[in-house]
Amino acid sequence: MKIDPKARPTARRIHKRGKLQKAHHLAGGKARGIVQVESLVEVDCHNMCSLDPRVQEVHPQPVTFDLNSGRRYATKKELQERFRGTDYEPWIYTPDFRVILFDGTCLYLEAKSEFMLSEQPKFLEYPEILGSFGVQLLLITEIFISRELKKNLALLRPYIGRTLPVELVRKLEALDNKRFTYREAISRLGFTQGELFTAIVTGHVIVDLYSIELKKDTELIAFDGCTKHLELLPL
Repeated sequence: MKIDPKARPTARRIHKRGKLQKAHHLAGGKARGIVQVESLVEVDCHNMCSLDPRVQEVHPQPVTFDLNSGRRYATKKELQERFRGTDYEPWIYTPDFRVILFDGTCLYLEAKSEFMLSEQPKFLEYPEILGSFGVQLLLITEIFISRELKKNLALLRPYIGRTLPVELVRKLEALDNKRFTYREAISRLGFTQGELFTAIVTGHVIVDLYSIELKKDTELIAFDGCTKHLELLPL
């Protein structure tokens, strides 16, 4: 179901009414409008894409493949209708996300829990199958998403696209010792929490988001626009 007229159309209905699994609505980041995803792993994957500076655009449920032939269709319904009444049975698959990188690379992401993969191991084959047709598919599970990263993603995502005020950039540049804590940024340097998180997203403050949870005693490092710490996808 498309819940936002500004959002891109999806290749299949993402969440069915009455389904026990809760749908998640996401706004901001690098997907157009408000989008709907089905699982918490998809939420984390979407947030990783949104923060990763190599990613230009994210499109949920973008296209449907016939894995027998590698052909792609605009919607799942279009593929089903194409072969309705024939003896041919397509192998239908709609990836969770299409990701466009700034270097022009187009790839697809599938976000699945380890439990889901144990129940449906067929998904483990999909990267190789699509690879044989020249299509790159990354399969991401919660193994790629540490507890610290999961919490940091939720904190930082609202600040994507914001800019840091010039006076705060100058404060960071003027620091003799480039290391300081989250608490010191608030109490001594005069940052609000939102400004500090913006500084992390813009690369003026760096921290290992995979292994260090953002808390009051977290040590941070002032830097000049480095976004290497935000390259979160296993590309």
